[in-house]
Amino acid sequence: MGVPESSERDRQLTVSAEFKNLGRLREHVATAAHETGASDDIVEQLQLVVSELATNAMQYNDADMLTVSVRGDDSSWTIEVSNADGLAEIDAPALPNPDVLAGRGLFLVDAVMDRVELVDIDGRLHVRCVKFAG
Repeated sequence: MGVPESSERDRQLTVSAEFKNLGRLREHVATAAHETGASDDIVEQLQLVVSELATNAMQYNDADMLTVSVRGDDSSWTIEVSNADGLAEIDAPALPNPDVLAGRGLFLVDAVMDRVELVDIDGRLHVRCVKFAG
């Protein structure tokens, strides 16, 4: 089987679920998005999203590892973050309390991405987000 076309690339990175790895995850997403034709604005949005989702996965789960995959072409990009079992409800997150510093992550993800959903993969929840070009 040959190497997939760039429009079919699925790049995946697994790291220990430690906050020190957030930079690696952001860089992974940026590299994959640039390679598939994302603009700088979209790359920045995808980096924000992976940072927020990975932070939530690390805070609310007991998993030792975290996997982020990125797929994209010149019209859309999909980010999937593993170990989202602590995020039981992500549909239309409420506006965060302006007096509290925490609690904005899922609201930001929902505002930035065009589609956000929880998916069950092998009995574990993952967050899958899609961003369309334009």
